[in-house]
Order: sequence, then C-alpha cells, then structure tokens
Amino acid sequence: MKKLTKLDIYDNSIVNLSNDFRAHYGLKTAHKPLGIALKKHIVFILIDAMWINILKKYSNFMNDNLLKTIFSVFPSTTTAAITSIHTWLSPYEHGNISRITNMKEYWTTGSPLPFIDRTYSKINRNTWDEFFDSTFDYYHLSNKNIYEPIKNCYAYLPEWILDTYYTKSYLKWCDWIYGCSSFLDENTISQICNNIKKSKNTFQHVYWDRLDNIQHEFWIHSEQVNYEIKKIDEKLECLVNKFKEDAQSDISIVITADHWHTCVKKEDEIDLNEINYLPGLLTIPATGDSRVVFLYPREWKKNLLLSKLEKDSKKFHILTKEEFIKSWLLWWWEMHKFLEDRIWDINLIAKENYRFWNYLINEKDFYEPGIHSGLSDDEMNVPLIMINL
Repeated sequence: MKKLTKLDIYDNSIVNLSNDFRAHYGLKTAHKPLGIALKKHIVFILIDAMWINILKKYSNFMNDNLLKTIFSVFPSTTTAAITSIHTWLSPYEHGNISRITNMKEYWTTGSPLPFIDRTYSKINRNTWDEFFDSTFDYYHLSNKNIYEPIKNCYAYLPEWILDTYYTKSYLKWCDWIYGCSSFLDENTISQICNNIKKSKNTFQHVYWDRLDNIQHEFWIHSEQVNYEIKKIDEKLECLVNKFKEDAQSDISIVITADHWHTCVKKEDEIDLNEINYLPGLLTIPATGDSRVVFLYPREWKKNLLLSKLEKDSKKFHILTKEEFIKSWLLWWWEMHKFLEDRIWDINLIAKENYRFWNYLINEKDFYEPGIHSGLSDDEMNVPLIMINL
C-alpha cells in the first residue's frame, strides 16, 4: 500500500488549512495550521475536483498564483473532505468518511451529503439533526471553546444544495448563505465586495461543484474540462479586478480543492455484486465509494469472503478494521464514536487503475471516466492558490 502516514497527510492538508482560518481570527484550533499569511478579509474558494496538472494545462491566472501542493484527506471523497473543511477535523474525528455510509445507529445505509438512504428516500430531519450532532458537536462539545464560530462569515453555494440538511447544519454558523446559479456571477462578486465594505474583517466561503460533475461524466482531459477551467480563471480575474476598481485591500483569496480524479477503464472495474448477493455472506451490502469499500461479513462467513477476495488481491489491498485504523490514514487522535461502525471487519482499497462496481438492483449503473476516493497522487494532491491584495 502507498506509504503515507498521518504526518504526511495531516501536517500539510486541507484540514490544516481550515485551521489556519481559525488561528487567523484568534480562535482555538483542532489541528496545527499550515502557517500561511492571511489578510483581514478572507475569500476562501473551494473548487470541487481541481488538480495541479489541469491548471498547468488549461489555466493562466490560477497557475500563476499557485503557492504549493497540499493533501486532501483519506478517503479522498467530497463527503470526507468537505466535512473536514467545515468542522476543521480529520475523518478519524468527524466519522463522515464515504459517499455510501453505514449509519448503523439509524439502521440504514445512505449518502450523508443529500442525506438519503439507498432507496433514494430522504431520512427524516430529526435523524439528520442527530447525525449532525454525532459528527460535529460530539467532538467540539468535549473540547471546550473549539466550537466558537468565525464571525462575519458568509457562504456562496450552488443553488441546488442551498436547502439541503447538510448545508443547514454544517454552515449554520454563517451569518448568511447565498445561492449561486453560476461560479462567481455578477451578483456574487457584488455581494462579496459589499460584505467587505460593511465589516473590519470577513470570512467568505465560495463552493463550486460543476468541475467535479464534468470530470465524472467526461474524460478528465476533455474539452468540457478545458472550457470550465478557463471560465473559472476568467471569473477569478473579474473578482480581483472588482476589488481593485473599488480600491479594496487587505484581502486574501485562498483557493483549493477537495480532491481530484483518476481514470479507470470500464474493463478494470471490480464487480462486488457477486459478494453483495451471495446469500448469508454479508450482514448489509458493501458501503464506501469507487476506490475504497467497507465489507460487513457474518462472523462465520469471514474466511469464505477472504478466500473470494484473495483471488483478485492483485487489484486491491485488504485491511482488517484494526489495520485500517492503525494505518493512520484517517488520523489517530480522538476517534469518532461511530467510526468503528463505518469501518467494519474487511476493508478494500483499490490499487492504481482499478475501481469497485457497487450498485444494487434499484440503483442506476453507469460508467464514469473520472473517479476518486483512493490513495493515488492524482486523487490526494490538491493545489493551494493564494492571491493577496
């Protein structure tokens, strides 16, 4: 397995970056900050699935302002990474680790971001509030004062996620949350500037997910990706030019990503349905994501499962729960109380160029050229871009 330790990842990652923001405003941190120099006003832009090599190929403005490379978190999923940014905790501490999660405490498996189960039914709001408490407040309330929010905080999100349970819970400390129809549209830029004019210091967070959607659907070096990156470049220049036109200063624009993608051919998919539908083998279907999978075998079927897996072990790493936790890939400090329910007895991490096929009968099966959640450099390395005005 790729030899990464907690020191490799969690001393130079998006977790550390999120703690930089707290340290800058004099608030207690949960992890060591990167130590970057920040101005009074921070505009933090998270572009889902942006990669350094894409910048070098398609971008001028962002590439010219590239500061360095940092790590995502593991698993390199939006679920784990965005929760780390919003809670400033590692996946080991917040427990929100995969696109399909075993929510054993609610007797279901589902997707935490839209908060639906695997039948695509919404889980009720009271359950979501409890889930939020378990993934965020549980840690912070046991570590006094860490929960104190950043003041004068605003968020700008795609309209489709504005009303989700995740947004309402994880960004409830924002003064205001705005919906955006496109990346840094005219209204968004105007609102960012107005908020800076009103306060001595501000923290404004912009999230955009279209680049990730495009790379899932098309080839990662497609014309669609080229077009989207150039549009993002142009809009960022518009934002900087607007600041200059308004003579606004003491501003740091910080741009990063939650992960990138790797490409896997259709013929290199590992079909898990033989395991999912083998009677009596698993207690629940496999959970996880495209490149990391968590299996829940019945105790007396464990050896049978391992014998089936070992036939294809050249395609993936097999780790027990203890090996997974002790690998430090999630961190190692204060383990979330439900993490051991998310990571079960047998866990698989895909090797380079492989992915897991894990769809149930009621779920749509489709091939995605770009995928993520693994440990490759492509998935784990993200850019840190800084523009100070």
